[in-house]
Formats: sequence, structure tokens, C-alpha cells
Amino acid sequence: MISKSRAFLAVALAASSLRADTTVPPPVPKPDSAAVQKNVSPNQALADIAREAILKSLKPEYEKQDNWGHQKEIVDGYRWVSHADGWHLEKQTKNVNEGLWRSYRVRLDDPQHNLKLRFTAPKAAEAGRTAFQAILAAKLNVEARQEQWVLGVKGLNFQVAGDATVEAKLDVQIGIQPLKGGSFGSIEVQPEVTAVHLRLVDLTLKRVDIIRGDAAKELGHALEDIIAGELRKREPDVTKKINAEIAKHRDKLQFSPSQIAEIGWDKVQALLGAVGGVAH
Repeated sequence: MISKSRAFLAVALAASSLRADTTVPPPVPKPDSAAVQKNVSPNQALADIAREAILKSLKPEYEKQDNWGHQKEIVDGYRWVSHADGWHLEKQTKNVNEGLWRSYRVRLDDPQHNLKLRFTAPKAAEAGRTAFQAILAAKLNVEARQEQWVLGVKGLNFQVAGDATVEAKLDVQIGIQPLKGGSFGSIEVQPEVTAVHLRLVDLTLKRVDIIRGDAAKELGHALEDIIAGELRKREPDVTKKINAEIAKHRDKLQFSPSQIAEIGWDKVQALLGAVGGVAH
């Protein structure tokens, strides 16, 4: 299939070359959607779309509060109150802060520069498609605060802060087809994200209050669990959003013969390697 694809592309490129050598210059063709993106390989185009989709799928800042602001009603003395049938001694109450309060905040750390992406080696998949993983890593700034309240009196309180790395593994299947309605020899890369796996790779605490260091470390572990749990909950939604982003930018995954010649067939072949060529 690879040789068949090369022959198909060679014929297209040769035909383009012959037209360019005629004495009378041919009319300048109207650029099709496949020719809009210049010198961008399929891998790079897919990487750009994946990066943009991940950025849109993950909130730049996330906050969670656990029991924060909880209060309890307590007795605040007694007083005599006049009623129609006489005076009554009534209990007075008030609300006071009570319990263990925890607050967590997570922020993406300069995602435009710190979001790294790489691809695993492609493998053959069903229906003549290629399967591989796109792996993205992002840096996070994290912090957590804890306050202990007993009947309105603040007790132990401290905070921790640090850096974390979150990794997104995208299971991708990709096919390549002749571009419908495009010029002869144009192709369209057709990726689909079948699953997204989000996980917390590491969490390094850089600021831990000296007082009650063990308690602060426990808060750090709770922060780690919060982040990991939120990432798992977002996986299905992120998968849908990435595929929607791909559909929105189909034009970036369309390539004319001249583009392929500029980019280099080897970069297209990197996606075709496990498939065996362009499907017809």
C-alpha cells in the first residue's frame, strides 16, 4: 500500500510539474482549503489542535472548598422576654465557626509555554487506520489552606503550596483519505480521539508551614487526592471537546500535492507507516 500511495502522489506531482513547464503559463488556480496551511506537517497540525483543545478543556484555575465556612448554632445565654401571658426566660443562640475547614486552589502555570506534547510510535489499527498516543504534560501551581475551628475559636491553621505536573494521554486513531472536492492528489488526515487519560504525575510541596509539619503534609496528600479525582471526572468531557475541536479545524488537516512536496513525504509517511498508505 505504501508503494501504491507513493505512486499516486508521484503521478500528482509529475502532472503538476508538467503543467508548470508549458510555454504559456497556466492560470493561477484558486487556492483550495488544503493549500491554506503552508509548511505545516500533519503531525504539527494535529499537535496544534490537540494543544488548543486541551487548553480549552482544562480550566485555567480551579477551586474547591471542603466544609469551608461551616458554622454551628450554640447557646448564647438566656434573657427574660415579655409575652402576652407574662415574662418568659428564653434561650438565645448564635452561629459560630465550627469544624475543619479546607480550601484548595489549582492554576495552570503559563500553559502556552509549559504545555509539552509528544507522540508514541504508530501501530496498525482496525479498518486500515493507525493508532498512537498523543501525550501532553502541563505544569500546575497548587495551594491549600486549613483552619480548625472549635465553637468559634480558631485553632490550628496553616497552608501549603507547591508545583505539580499533570499528564494527558490521548488515544488517537487516524486515517488518511483523498480530499473530497479538493485538487487531484490532495489528502485529508482524519483523526479521532477514542479516550483521554488524565493523571497527576507528581506534586512537590515548596512551602509548608513549620508548625505542625506532619499535619501540613497530610493536607498536601489531600490536595493530591483532590486533583487526581477531578482529573478522572473530566476525562469523558475532555474527549468530547477535543473531537469537537478537531471537527472545527478540519481545514488544518487537509494537504495539497504542493504542500506535501514542501513538507516532505516522509512526514506524511510517518502517519501512514502503520496504515499502509492512503485509503481509496
